[in-house]
Amino acid sequence: MQIFIAGKIDKTEECKDRFAAVEVKILEAGHTPYNPITLGTGYSRKFHLDHALKKLAECDAVYLMEGSYDDAVARLEADYAELTGLPMFHETTGGGYWAGLPRFQGGEG
Repeated sequence: MQIFIAGKIDKTEECKDRFAAVEVKILEAGHTPYNPITLGTGYSRKFHLDHALKKLAECDAVYLMEGSYDDAVARLEADYAELTGLPMFHETTGGGYWAGLPRFQGGEG
């Protein structure tokens, strides 16, 4: 399953580290993550949003990081997932990363 990582993005190293940690967790669960931070900087907000929605349409699910609803783009990604019926997995507080994310069981990830 290809999973889009949605969350509040800023230019800090802490943000990059948080997204990278989620990317690893998704890989460890046997799925293929899409980390929007890998696009890089230097592009317009419109370009980033267009690219994110295109990639989101190619994914099988969305992983919403804690604080996603504090960011307009992440909220839009969540709305897109809800309106199109994509499964959404929410990062939990209290140390757990998964709220229902299935472990990969074989076949294509």
